[in-house]
Amino acid sequence: MRRISFVSVIMPVYNGAQYLREAIKSILNQTFHDFEFIIINDGSTDASQEIIDSFNDSRLVVIQQKNMGLTKSLNKGLKIASGEYIARQDADDISFPDRFEKQVAYLDAHPEVAVLGGAIIRIDEKGNPLNKFVFPQSHEKITKKLYENGNQIVHSTVMFRKQQINSLGNYNEIFEKSQDYELWLRVSHKSRLHNLSDVLAYYRFSLGSVTESGTESESLKYRHLALKVAIQQKKRGIYLPNSPYWEDFLVDFEKWYKTVSKDDERRFKANQMLKLSQVGLVNGHYFHAIQFLLRSICAFPRILNSIPKRIIQHLRL
Repeated sequence: MRRISFVSVIMPVYNGAQYLREAIKSILNQTFHDFEFIIINDGSTDASQEIIDSFNDSRLVVIQQKNMGLTKSLNKGLKIASGEYIARQDADDISFPDRFEKQVAYLDAHPEVAVLGGAIIRIDEKGNPLNKFVFPQSHEKITKKLYENGNQIVHSTVMFRKQQINSLGNYNEIFEKSQDYELWLRVSHKSRLHNLSDVLAYYRFSLGSVTESGTESESLKYRHLALKVAIQQKKRGIYLPNSPYWEDFLVDFEKWYKTVSKDDERRFKANQMLKLSQVGLVNGHYFHAIQFLLRSICAFPRILNSIPKRIIQHLRL
């Protein structure tokens, strides 16, 4: 019979063999030991299962399933989890050894906080450090930035209270991407969000992270869908906002989205291509970097004005 753990770690894996061993080690080597580690092999066709099986640790709970996608796998993990706190880990990222120790201590001391993230150091495909990102810490600043700029809490640094997320219906399975962003929006006017200023993880800046991660690739479509869902829930009275700012913002966002021009769409696509170009550049894939850069310029020539700033932003530490 499985013991009751204080923290449950959930890590879905789909064809993540390249970085999986390092990701698993970063969890098993935590200075905080009282956790179960739920790894969900979501129909991988590479060596992911063999790598998972190579670890012998009583805290591991391994699930094999047909491919369901990230959102459904996360909700399955939540149903299995026995911990009071839930920690997330992506199969290509690396948690710092004291991550859980710091997060458990903070959540224990701040019962009003439901979701806790932290700062990251972005690394390239080979694990070389690129730059450090420290996100807004206070609930008020995080919430404002969520509405204005998109996601402010890195999914792979998150620890949250299971009971509070359960009460909100867990992850919304409408969302194949940006499922974390949509969840934080719902949490933001029911409970409090917080980011530690401490670096909690190395975040892999790779082609997969940019094209598949909700944190890196929130399209206008998914961001708008998240907010439309929140609007509908608000109208039904399902969630009560903590301040009038929530309702005002949703109304303003709806008005803005209706005026999105083809110019805005082209700018968004150009920015995505430029981000992919940056990934190629920092990882030494120069052909791809040039290819995506040219596609970015073709989509929106004025993107040229932002290129010097982007280069400075991604200088190594």
